[in-house]
Amino acid sequence: MASSHQPPSRPSGSRRAAPRSGLSRLLLGLISLGERTTQPRRNPRRDPHQPRRERILMPEKPSQRIQPPPLSTQAPYDRVVPLDGIHSAAMPPISNPRVSHQGQALPRRVQRIRSRPSGRGDRQSGKGNIALAPRSRKPHQTANATARRSFSLAAFTQGMRLVILGVGVWAIVGTVLSISNPSSQSGQISQAAADNLQTATDVQLVGATSQSEYLSRLELGREMDGLGIKVAALTRDLPDLTPGVFVVDLDSGDYFSLNGDQTFAAASMIKVPILVAFFQEVDAGKIRLDEMLTLQEGDLASGSGDMQFAGVGTQYSALETAINMIVISDNTATNMLIRRLGGIRVLNQRFQEWGLQQTVLHNLLPDLEGTNTLSPKELSNLIARVSEGELVSMKSRDRLLNIMEQTVNNSLLPAGLGDGASIAHKTGDIGSLAGDAGLVDMPNGRRYAISVMVKRPHNDARAYELVYQISAAAYEYLNQTISSPVNSSIHTSPANLPPSPDPALSPSTNPPAPNPTNSNEVTR
Repeated sequence: MASSHQPPSRPSGSRRAAPRSGLSRLLLGLISLGERTTQPRRNPRRDPHQPRRERILMPEKPSQRIQPPPLSTQAPYDRVVPLDGIHSAAMPPISNPRVSHQGQALPRRVQRIRSRPSGRGDRQSGKGNIALAPRSRKPHQTANATARRSFSLAAFTQGMRLVILGVGVWAIVGTVLSISNPSSQSGQISQAAADNLQTATDVQLVGATSQSEYLSRLELGREMDGLGIKVAALTRDLPDLTPGVFVVDLDSGDYFSLNGDQTFAAASMIKVPILVAFFQEVDAGKIRLDEMLTLQEGDLASGSGDMQFAGVGTQYSALETAINMIVISDNTATNMLIRRLGGIRVLNQRFQEWGLQQTVLHNLLPDLEGTNTLSPKELSNLIARVSEGELVSMKSRDRLLNIMEQTVNNSLLPAGLGDGASIAHKTGDIGSLAGDAGLVDMPNGRRYAISVMVKRPHNDARAYELVYQISAAAYEYLNQTISSPVNSSIHTSPANLPPSPDPALSPSTNPPAPNPTNSNEVTR
């Protein structure tokens, strides 16, 4: 009888060991690798002293979810924990972490998580917390961030307040100072004005002013009505002659004007303001009297004067050139000085700075067409200001008047003066005009400035006689009013005037003939 071999019995729950092939080993390795990857990893960068954030993993099957105890259960509760998927409920402490409060076995995954310590104290005591809650933000970190933001905002606000406060205090202090001490500001302005005035006085220059301001410096007095009557009688029968006259008494300020504001051709009388500008440059140190000026081709001019016959390249001193311009009315010397002073445009600007509006230089000499212009009033006032020490220094004033006293042509204004009188003057003579302007010193000590210009038909000799007669009438009038108070005028008719001691002063006497060698018209 064949005996049957019975395999030995295996205890319940044990598995049979089967030979493992290469494929089975590979599968088991993949399974074990998958289990290891599902295990939570420890973060090496985490602070070991900080509590660990724990997650509650719920059972995979709904039947295995932890159910809360019945409401009738009167068990002691120590903590209330909200769980995912479970309403907020009180849970009693469980002594065995592997068994629920209902006696049911928990899944292994939940058991591991519930038995894991949640804090530093639990690790030391070896006890784990059953109920787990998510870790919140650290209170000290939130407080620090809020404090930093609050500090930045407060610092910015305080800074803006300080800026606004500083601006307000500065404005208040400035207002209080200006109200409490107004004299300091006016004193500074007055001092600045005084400094500017002193500077202008040192260089003897007058800034740009209007014509009214320029004339107000002379402090004009009353009009000489008596002289007006005499001049009107002289011009009554000469309708084709247009005289322009301006006379001013420098002692009293009394004046007489006949077409004094009208513009006339300047002729050689334009050389007077040029001479003033020359001595202004001498005072400023820009021109030396012994400076040598070279005659150039563009300086040569016909008409009066001998320098036109000198060769180009001939040199003259600056003083000699100025003397020839006035004494013999040399046109070439005038052009040399115009060039040396900067040209026509610069001279016109200087004339405007003096307040001269009608005194304009348009062309070089000789200006036979009469394009250069001036007026009797402006020329008389210019001479009067130079006499009073304005525009140039006193030393230059003396030189200027000395040069004008040497004028060779004495057939116009000087012919109407009495014995003992002296005059510094400059004549002008072109085909359409004859004139003379100067400063007269009388024997009785009175001084006056006079300018007489006469528009005429071409080369009409009656213009010379009219200039001479007006000069004599003015001299006689001022000589008779010497005993009257200052700033007063005596209305005297020609019939009441005493006879002149010198027949040459009578208006009916024919004046001496003009000197041909000194006339611009004859020698041009």
